[in-house]
Amino acid sequence: MRTTSAPGQRPQDASGWAWWSEPAPQLLQELVSGAGGLQGATARARLARHGPNSLRLAGGPAGVALLSRQFTSPIILILLGAALLSLLLDSLTDALIILAIVLMRGVGGFWLERCAARGGGGPSW
Repeated sequence: MRTTSAPGQRPQDASGWAWWSEPAPQLLQELVSGAGGLQGATARARLARHGPNSLRLAGGPAGVALLSRQFTSPIILILLGAALLSLLLDSLTDALIILAIVLMRGVGGFWLERCAARGGGGPSW
């Protein structure tokens, strides 16, 4: 039985049917299935109608977008501000050290996220 929920009642999925709260026999009847699973013909028909039960892998962000995203965190922006302030105060050495740290962090973050997006999980040391 497909019901809708009011505030204070059990949650539902996007279709409005709280299928997980149904008794197993009633659920199997609703899904036209059995305790042993689908019969071969029914499984083939559903496969043809709905496609395979698999996840599609989404493409990761483009390289340029991934690299630029490394330089948008608040700590990086603070460090860039500190480098600018160091330049304004004629402390070139401090500014270069801060910029080197920002660059290393950006390249390292880019590399790790790129490996993770490709499914490698990260670099192998």
